[in-house]
Amino acid sequence: CPPPFFNAANFTSGGGYLPGRYCNPKGYFDGSDLQCCLPCPATDWVYADTFKQSISASQWLNVAGIVLLTFLLFSQIVLPPQNRSNYLGICLTAAALTMSIGFVIPLASKSGQCYDPITPHDMWSSRACFVTGALVIDGTLSVLSWILVRAISMHLQVCWNVVPGARFFWGAQVAAWGLPILFANLTLYLSGVSYRFGNVCYLNHEHSLVFWTPMMIIGGTAFLLQICTFLYCARVYLSTARRGETATTNGSALEDLRSNYIPNVYRRIRAVCVLQWRSMALVSVVLLELSLFSILIFFLDRVQQFLRAFPQQVVPWVLCIMQHPTDKFQCTHLMGGIIVRESLPDAAIILFSLVGIVVFLLLVPPSLFVAW
Repeated sequence: CPPPFFNAANFTSGGGYLPGRYCNPKGYFDGSDLQCCLPCPATDWVYADTFKQSISASQWLNVAGIVLLTFLLFSQIVLPPQNRSNYLGICLTAAALTMSIGFVIPLASKSGQCYDPITPHDMWSSRACFVTGALVIDGTLSVLSWILVRAISMHLQVCWNVVPGARFFWGAQVAAWGLPILFANLTLYLSGVSYRFGNVCYLNHEHSLVFWTPMMIIGGTAFLLQICTFLYCARVYLSTARRGETATTNGSALEDLRSNYIPNVYRRIRAVCVLQWRSMALVSVVLLELSLFSILIFFLDRVQQFLRAFPQQVVPWVLCIMQHPTDKFQCTHLMGGIIVRESLPDAAIILFSLVGIVVFLLLVPPSLFVAW
């Protein structure tokens, strides 16, 4: 194989479990039995050097999120009870902290992304990869589960005038922590994680529906409940406004309704909306970042399957890299219609890394700083 490619046959010995190779069968050349593979990590050859900077920035954003979330949890423990959030906020903070830790572990890991010059690590060859992937998967599902619990609690109180009690509390604890752990273990067992881009291990393509299905069901249900609750508030508010107009046109007989009932209802709806916007913002941000991240993984899987089926599509780029082995920028235009554009992983990773900071900003009560 010409530079900068490696021959896969040189890396087939050594025994033990060997991670799956990221190279095309029968090589890139017609009639050749060589398996010529890009050096690991492949993203160094298809993306600009700024991609590494985006990955590094996202990890330090997670470090900031961990510091803020740890401060919030510590405050809930040591401050007087009147300054604490309810268990919905505390558990959501813990779930976001779990997810953020998964993105920070690679900063301290020394194993790197590559098993050998052509093969990325996966969960079987790197302990850091396994821990990172497990925390990211479990943390993501836990964040969505506690957002759903928060949406259910708000919906019951606003729309049905039902205050969740002890049964709801224990049921939420079992479901919102237990189900993510269950699906995370199933995902790791059936699909697994590996270094697909950047230095964080992400979900593999095979059997990945065991993760995407519960994620979309939980997130979609939370979003629909929030929309229903918001529409109910809007309907009550508009109904109250119409009653106020009727009271004004019908004279003093309905003046008591206008002066007593309507202001009370308005104040109640206003108080509900003040509480509701935080939940709406949390649901919107998390679903937005998960949607972008889902799109990213989908396109990565699509590119992987496409190149396996039609390896000849990258021949022009391979020939160009052979001619310019030290200057990849001469050839990036030849992969523009095949690979995922760099802006998509940049946006998805940065947005994913902001979850911890956003959760802190939307959950921290102003009274907490006064209490300190």
